[in-house]
Amino acid sequence: MKRGFLTALLGVWAALILPCCAHAQIYYDSEIYYDGYNVNGYAFVSDWEDGTYLYAYAELNDPNQARMSSDQNYGYYEASVSLSGSPTVSGSYSLYTDYWYFDDYRGNWYELGEDYNGVYVAAPPVVTSVTTSGSPWYGGGSYTFAINGSGFAGHSVTFSSTDPFESSSLSVASDSLIQGSVLVWSTWGLHTSIYIWIDGLALAAATFAVEPAQPPVCAYPFFLIQNGWGQDVGNGTLRMSYIFGSSSGNLQDVQRSGCEIREVLVQPGVLAPPDFAWYPPVPFPLADPQYNPYYQPGQSLNNTDGGLIDNHSLPGNVFRPPYYPYSAYDTDQVYQFRCSCYNSNQWNDMSDHLTISHVLQPPTYTVYKTNITPLDGWSSATLTPIQPPQ
Repeated sequence: MKRGFLTALLGVWAALILPCCAHAQIYYDSEIYYDGYNVNGYAFVSDWEDGTYLYAYAELNDPNQARMSSDQNYGYYEASVSLSGSPTVSGSYSLYTDYWYFDDYRGNWYELGEDYNGVYVAAPPVVTSVTTSGSPWYGGGSYTFAINGSGFAGHSVTFSSTDPFESSSLSVASDSLIQGSVLVWSTWGLHTSIYIWIDGLALAAATFAVEPAQPPVCAYPFFLIQNGWGQDVGNGTLRMSYIFGSSSGNLQDVQRSGCEIREVLVQPGVLAPPDFAWYPPVPFPLADPQYNPYYQPGQSLNNTDGGLIDNHSLPGNVFRPPYYPYSAYDTDQVYQFRCSCYNSNQWNDMSDHLTISHVLQPPTYTVYKTNITPLDGWSSATLTPIQPPQ
């Protein structure tokens, strides 16, 4: 307790000559409790029947017995002290109190008694970081989020409102992680904020802005690059893997823009009207007749990973004699795209012109294809031995 303060009081009151009075009953009490945010302590002493000078001291300590706060007060008839502190660790928080009264007859202060009380407090939640897959959250969009920190276990978490969401999830994954996801109504038309509340935390753990749906973004695929060397997957088949980007930076915009991709093949020989039938030259396997140039039907770009796979192989592996020591032909290939919102839905090149070479050096067939950025040279696949007709 504050002995210096009492010494001063003793010095004052010892010099006074007051009439003697009896004190039938002096009441004192204390209380400590946790309100979910702070540890609170209260000390009270009173003598309403006779009246005298009273003194109260209170001290709030953490689980390590380190003083969080303290205070003292004195008054005639009654004295009280209120304390409050924010808990930082789990454990038992204690309140020490001490009470004194002034004896008018003897002219001195006397201790009424001391009191100890305690309350156990679980560590309050602490938020260290918040991440989300996109910000703000727009109408029609799907988003995930994570709240990192400590002390989450055993606490409930809630949205301030779920009105903007067609569906949503929110849960305490561990003592250090809260995670969730939302799908915003495509018809959402308000500018608002959604708060994540954690039981036991006075402030919102996270705040996310929710906005109306953005106007449609016209995006197209671009910057086609090669995803590693081509793979020989067997039977004379060469598998090429590519990756493309989005002009908007978001591949989902390409999907929403109604984009398609195709390849255009130009075979050796004279380019002729569309009714011209082109066949592979002897000794390569016979294929169904093909237009030259050949325009592949467009395929929807409905994937959002930017991946593209192209397999190159002969229509069959039955080669037609006569065989020569060396036979070959080249095919010119280019990839093209079109989007309903871009360039009047016309086809546009998205790669350089590439060469696919078919080479037969009996008994081995090899298919080669030009590599593109970031690789140089060729990728290839082989078939050995070739299969002659029966």
